[in-house]
Amino acid sequence: TQFLRHIERTTVFVHLVDVSGSSGRDPVKDYGDIMEELRLYDETKIGQHDYRPLMGRKQLVSLNKIDTLNPDDVQELVQKFKKQYDIDVRTISAVSGKGIPELVREVGNIVFEGKK
Repeated sequence: TQFLRHIERTTVFVHLVDVSGSSGRDPVKDYGDIMEELRLYDETKIGQHDYRPLMGRKQLVSLNKIDTLNPDDVQELVQKFKKQYDIDVRTISAVSGKGIPELVREVGNIVFEGKK
């Protein structure tokens, strides 16, 4: 909860999800676990003055390390996220830079719009 208190000032969440498989983790489950932590944190804050629920904030999901998978596997993961969470995901590769400019632009637009 100490960490989550720190992110209460956040306007937008960008979930960078490692899809390389090198850790042996399930990226779809990992995202679900994080969302559950946010939901549980919100429950502890219900009714507190000026608290904006974390779950109600803009969230972007970006699948990182797509360069480690073949394109069909990337597409399959995108579809899994869409099916399980009804969300659109972005795909990026920090190594090659693919998708990074678009993600940065999208985050900038969200932050800029929030300041109007």
